[in-house]
Amino acid sequence: FISKPIADMMETAKPNSLDINPLMRLKEALEGAQRNTSKILNRLERFEHRLTDLDEKMRPIQTTTKHYTKAKENISLTLAEIGKTSEYFRIAADVKDIVQAGLSPDTQEEYFEALGRLSNAKRYFETHHEIKASVTILSTIDGLLSVMVTACVSEFERILQASGKCIATSGDG
Repeated sequence: FISKPIADMMETAKPNSLDINPLMRLKEALEGAQRNTSKILNRLERFEHRLTDLDEKMRPIQTTTKHYTKAKENISLTLAEIGKTSEYFRIAADVKDIVQAGLSPDTQEEYFEALGRLSNAKRYFETHHEIKASVTILSTIDGLLSVMVTACVSEFERILQASGKCIATSGDG
């Protein structure tokens, strides 16, 4: 003897097959998402391990690259120094014709530039005794400088005599 309204309520309280189906689908979707998440995490972990392995394999290459870069810099600096040294060696030969031509009003700028270049080369070789040929080249440079200084002194004396100025010698009081 259950009244009709109560019987209707009981029927609606029972889960029917239509209500269970969406819950099952949601549960299956959740389980599928969990499986996919687990697979993605596994792949990410494998990828991380591969990246770590790659990083470990790259370290020696990076170290070698640093060594090569440093060696390249050292070679560049050495080549620059060799170029400068070579230039100092060539100066004596380059200015020889200027020295032999002598000092004149027409060539005085070139002459004094050559004098400066020889002086710089002399300083360079005096501070770089480790260069085996420095003694020989210094001798050549000193000879050229001596000729140039003598020419400069002679020109100075000539100018003073032409202007009528008196030149005091070291022996005069």
